[in-house]
Amino acid sequence: MKLVFRFCMALLAMACLYTATPAALAETIASKVHQLGQMDNIQVTGLRAARRGNLLFLEANFTNSSNSDDQFEYRIKWLDADGFSASSDEAWKPVTIHGRQQLSIQGIAPTPQATDFYIEVHSPHNTVYTPSASVQTAH
Repeated sequence: MKLVFRFCMALLAMACLYTATPAALAETIASKVHQLGQMDNIQVTGLRAARRGNLLFLEANFTNSSNSDDQFEYRIKWLDADGFSASSDEAWKPVTIHGRQQLSIQGIAPTPQATDFYIEVHSPHNTVYTPSASVQTAH
């Protein structure tokens, strides 16, 4: 009986180690998503990756917090073990996400050398600071 109790406690302790807090999960997502500008209504609310066979698979969940349809584009940058590009840049993929909708996108690494990734996202409605707009030229 004592052995069963110790085993259950050990399992519980291991589960606590692998359970991410919401803040830790948000920090992990933020490190894997590069927003090109501020997207006000679209957020990445979930991110998973796993190796199946010799390829890396990922799934990202996007949520539109507004009541209106919105658009964004994304592409996945696949990295090798040294942090360099494991393949050429993917084309931008356009997405329409309806108001209050949650949407999942999936990606498969194009090569077994890909061991990591990040997702680049941008929207036509980004709020972006453009240095050229603030520079005034003398005539």
